[in-house]
Amino acid sequence: MNRKLLTFATLLSVTALAVPAFSANRSQDEVAIHKVEIGLREAWNRHDAQAFGSFFTEDADCVNVVGWWWKGRPQIEKKVADAHVFMFRESTLTDDEIRVRFLTPRIAVVHVRWSMVGNRNADGIVGRPERERELLLLRKKIQLKRKTPLG
Repeated sequence: MNRKLLTFATLLSVTALAVPAFSANRSQDEVAIHKVEIGLREAWNRHDAQAFGSFFTEDADCVNVVGWWWKGRPQIEKKVADAHVFMFRESTLTDDEIRVRFLTPRIAVVHVRWSMVGNRNADGIVGRPERERELLLLRKKIQLKRKTPLG
């Protein structure tokens, strides 16, 4: 598979993230979505796989930039933790561009262009800076209000 096809095939890198409920105001929703992406980036840069995984739903899928498909939050956390032991332990991720598009009132697609430095090749040598894209599919989290019993 050539590099362009591989990049296209791996654009869907994160799905079914747990996000706060979208509001009726789209600008507030976009701010909340940007906070999710910022949280993912900050967790990556702290090399905190558990914090990174906390942004995913229990049944989330994640296809990474080399095409590995991870299923469920526990596997995502483990694979990110494993990768940060060696390859990404000194990496720094930067979001270059974030674009949000709402498909429905409950579903948003987020396109992210990111850059990374400090990653290591399999031989331990610091790799070249990376520039990639990711596609996130975010589902509106519905928060039900509980009725409290009277007196």
